[in-house]
Amino acid sequence: MLGGLLAVFSFIVYGRGLATQPAAPTEADITTQAARLLEHGWHDAEDRSWPVFVHVDAERWLAPVPVYASAAVMTLMPSTPVPGRWMAVLFGVIDVLLLSVLVARVVPGWWTGFATALVLLATPSHLLFSRTAAPEGIWPLPFVLGWAVGLTALIERPSPRARWMLAAGAAALAASTYTQPSSALMMPMLFVVTAVMFLLAEEWGLRDGIAAAATFAILLVPLLLWFARYPATYPDTFGRWVLHPAHLRNPIVWFQAVANWGTASTVAALFWNFFSPSHLFLTPDAPGLCGLFLTPVVVPIAVGLYHAFQPSHVQQPATRIRSAIVAGCLIGPLAAAMFGHARSDDRALIIVPLGLVVALWGADRLWRQGGRSGRVVLAVTVMATAIQAYFCLA
Repeated sequence: MLGGLLAVFSFIVYGRGLATQPAAPTEADITTQAARLLEHGWHDAEDRSWPVFVHVDAERWLAPVPVYASAAVMTLMPSTPVPGRWMAVLFGVIDVLLLSVLVARVVPGWWTGFATALVLLATPSHLLFSRTAAPEGIWPLPFVLGWAVGLTALIERPSPRARWMLAAGAAALAASTYTQPSSALMMPMLFVVTAVMFLLAEEWGLRDGIAAAATFAILLVPLLLWFARYPATYPDTFGRWVLHPAHLRNPIVWFQAVANWGTASTVAALFWNFFSPSHLFLTPDAPGLCGLFLTPVVVPIAVGLYHAFQPSHVQQPATRIRSAIVAGCLIGPLAAAMFGHARSDDRALIIVPLGLVVALWGADRLWRQGGRSGRVVLAVTVMATAIQAYFCLA
């Protein structure tokens, strides 16, 4: 019931006035390439059938998920004026629903998932990308949230249900590779997080991870077959996004490039600059003064981060999965920084839903252990968040 309400409300908010919204410079690429695939029987301009990567022009390529998703909308609803945007709306709605599921898995109480999903729904940055069919933005979020939901299987004892839940999360992680260029860089880092969490999980053995490993590998087969058949496409896709062909041939050259002080310092500067409070929480030029998050959310996020790695004698699900969530919050901005662009919100958007999970931990701590003063602070934070959301969305 609550899930249905969230879905309907999210669809109304994100879909309102969609056709009249000014177009972003790169939005036309997805719609144009989707229409071209439909017109040419799922062949691209170079006559490649069902391309894994879609060639725009020169060195520009698109990941397949937004293009094929837009093509599906154009097939089902040919008269839709902005098919890519409607698919972005659908992805945003799925984010809201999956976040409610994730939160319900890690924090007790039916209201926790519903409340956190409402905050995501009202977060202006998520709203913006849920209404924009840009090549990078909303596309990987449902897959990353699906991965996080699947990872919560490790807080349980091994069982057929838990094993297949982990396998579904692994499949979602592998599928995220196909969503946008920066996801091809995020996926390996999230895979490392998954492997570490699996090895540290109580009572889980290697045999319990067979289904997850198999589904992960199967979802990457199309990628391997594509590069085997069209190796010339590698330099302008994964060669630019993840690993240069020269580095692939000679790992020593790759290590020298990574260890280069100039490269490392540039990436580090861009990474830390992304976490500027004025960028995350309080941007003077933004509507309602909010940053990537609504401004009052800084309070529970700060509390949640402070307590995230504090020793705990109570082995609640939230305390056992928190390392992976915090790692996900860092990996998004790190991948964005490795592309060399400052404050690339479109490439680091996974920090928003995962950051709200951290905020919920902080809110839960204020409510349960903060005493009367903690509950007053939380109440004021909730009211301030609602007020700012109203002005941002009005």
